[in-house]
Amino acid sequence: MSDSRLGRNTAGSTLDVIIALWGRAFTTVRRTPRLLALSVVLGIALWVFVTEDEDPSVAGVFPSQIPVTFVNVGQDLAVANNLGSVDLRIEASEERWEGLTAANFEATVNLAGLTAREQSVPVRVDVTGTRGVRILAVEPPAITVNLEQVVSRIIPVEVRPLGAPPSGFEIVQTVPERVTVEILGPESLVELAERAVAEINVTGITVGFQQVAELVPRGASEGRIRGLSVHPSTVSVTVEVQKSTVSKTVPFTVDLLGEPATGYRVAGVTVTPSVARIEGTLEVLQDMEQIRLGFVRLDGADRDISVSLVGSVRPGVAATDGAGARVVVTIEPVLGSTVLTVVPEPDGVPDGMVADLGDQVVTVVLEGPLPLLNGLEPGDVRVEVDVSALDGEESGAAEVVVVAPGNITIREWRPALLSVTLTPLPTGDEG
Repeated sequence: MSDSRLGRNTAGSTLDVIIALWGRAFTTVRRTPRLLALSVVLGIALWVFVTEDEDPSVAGVFPSQIPVTFVNVGQDLAVANNLGSVDLRIEASEERWEGLTAANFEATVNLAGLTAREQSVPVRVDVTGTRGVRILAVEPPAITVNLEQVVSRIIPVEVRPLGAPPSGFEIVQTVPERVTVEILGPESLVELAERAVAEINVTGITVGFQQVAELVPRGASEGRIRGLSVHPSTVSVTVEVQKSTVSKTVPFTVDLLGEPATGYRVAGVTVTPSVARIEGTLEVLQDMEQIRLGFVRLDGADRDISVSLVGSVRPGVAATDGAGARVVVTIEPVLGSTVLTVVPEPDGVPDGMVADLGDQVVTVVLEGPLPLLNGLEPGDVRVEVDVSALDGEESGAAEVVVVAPGNITIREWRPALLSVTLTPLPTGDEG
């Protein structure tokens, strides 16, 4: 016997039992009216049992969060924080689960009788638009609600154009019908608001127009401050547009004449500002790609040159921020290297002793600016041999130490150790 046939036989047997029991119960009720109420209850329970067996209930977490709203807020009070959302654990039949949406649940906090302070309020969830759904748990069961006194303040209206007119047109001015509005809400939020912004889209506009825009309270960070009401909530703005000249941005250029001093080079040229904004007709500006500032003479310079120059523009062209700039030519030494042969000098010779280095010399490789290397004098680079480490021995190897002027790098020296012989100073008797 298959499982499907077994299921049909079981269901048929159950139905026969129900019919037989109902017949006996009906006869008994006719004879004993007091059993009528009990029969009705038993019938309903039996119906629930059978239907539950056919469409069993399923418990689980509802897949969408339910936003929390508030009701019964006190007079002159307002909610100053975001109430967030809650998760629900519910029980319903499989068929009802498939048709449930977030719109079937209402999560609220009842603020009746609460005063202005931060407090924890339990969340109540109601099922709407359907039946057979049971709320098993709400997480979190309570949320923090910050109630504050409702205050008002007058803030300025700011019109903010979005986009820009086409080339050759400009916004002359934007005039709102009112310059201030009143905002109401929780005290902490009202304090954050600095202006009510009306955004007007002027992209592609070539003629003046009038538009009604929403007023949005914004703070110092330009973010929208939610939880405030603006009175009035909109403002009519008049935008004036006029034809203008064409503008473009071009770079400043400068020429260098001559050469820096021997051993020096030009490391860079800085122009501040680096560009200029010019205006004029399209015909005049279309082939103007730069503003020439003239030239800077180097003339054997061995240090940075800083000058202010003013460029010239052709008739019919205007530099809106001026045609002048500061030019800095950075001059730096050319880096090089040199090799010196230096006679070492003993250092740390014990009293009463003489250090003999023989005819040993040290080869030193130096790197640095060429002017400094070329200007080295005898004695500027010293090679010292530390004989103090011999500890009274008559001879041995001592470490070589090289000392050079600042801004010069000692790349290497050879050898790193020199042989030293210590002999006592001659006495008067020996003489």
